[in-house]
Amino acid sequence: MPSISRILLVANPDVDNTAAIRRAAAAARQHGASVTLAGLIDSPELLEGQLPASLSAREVSDTLARKCSDWLGTLRDNGPLKDIDCRLEVIAGRAFIEIIRTVAADSCDLVVKAADRRPGPSSFSSTDMHLMRKCPCPVWVIKQSLQRQFGVIVAALDRDQTMDSVSTLNLQILGYASALANAESSDLHIVHAWHLRHSATLESGHFGIDSRAMESATTAGAAEARAWLEATVARYRREHVDTSAGTFEPTIHVRVGDPRREVPGIARDLGAGLVVMGSVTRTDIRGMFMGITAEDILNQVESSVLTLKPPDFESPISLS
Repeated sequence: MPSISRILLVANPDVDNTAAIRRAAAAARQHGASVTLAGLIDSPELLEGQLPASLSAREVSDTLARKCSDWLGTLRDNGPLKDIDCRLEVIAGRAFIEIIRTVAADSCDLVVKAADRRPGPSSFSSTDMHLMRKCPCPVWVIKQSLQRQFGVIVAALDRDQTMDSVSTLNLQILGYASALANAESSDLHIVHAWHLRHSATLESGHFGIDSRAMESATTAGAAEARAWLEATVARYRREHVDTSAGTFEPTIHVRVGDPRREVPGIARDLGAGLVVMGSVTRTDIRGMFMGITAEDILNQVESSVLTLKPPDFESPISLS
């Protein structure tokens, strides 16, 4: 795992923050990092027009800020953060925007937060998805579980031979996943899903391709995908694994099928507690932050997730 010096831990009074606090504290100890424990409140601008006429939006926001600060202090002083270099910060405004601005202003290396309760069918809330799309540093969204450790960690790799940033991102994913697997004594599984592009059209008979040719193309493509995945893992082992710091003995899986179905499926089959994956691949077009594949996978996974972005990613959220 890359060196971490500053962690932003976002707490939410509406959910159980225990697991998020415990893992942020563990990461801080491992890396000698400082933690900013942040709480979110409505700014006066968000409160305008939402209160009885007798109440001042500024006074209400100030009261919320004092109560939030007291609550954050209780979280810090009565749990695993009490022996960590930890400061408190109350963030006012639209949640995901102000979290990202705090990350940029404080040069944070990692955001940790408990998953919000979600009102709809998607796996993560709007705020969580916005952070995974647009936050410049890795975002670790932790779902509550009775398990104190992740028994199984899945690292999902994507393949795009035309983009060096994707290769770098895959190595980063392996770095985070392997470090966490060692820290949590977890089984590490590395997953790639490959499918024959436009297979439905090819099978329609329009191009005169028979089933035997399709089967041959699928077999060859799957073999090439496995060779690529094994080469990527071998490169990571060669360039980044320090055997004195832990073991690296992953299980490799190549599934033939749509990644949007296969990656969540294998995570469920394995009982994964954490999926580590990229939430962005293309950064050449400003405004393209999360591909359909990544978004669909995140809307289906039942585990906690740690999402990363390529090194050349630029957030669309400005500091001002």
